[in-house]
Amino acid sequence: MCLALGQAQVEAKPNVLFLFADDQCFETIGSLGLTDIDTPNLDRLASRGTQFSR
Repeated sequence: MCLALGQAQVEAKPNVLFLFADDQCFETIGSLGLTDIDTPNLDRLASRGTQFSR
């Protein structure tokens, strides 16, 4: 009974994903210019999020 009365609203937290590949150049991902190799999963992530180029 006490739990039902004392519930507070929880704010939705953003989903954050950082990908660090120490041995991968930026031009080895399709969404950043690569045309020779398909990188569909990385391209999909890039299209839904924010890309930092520097």
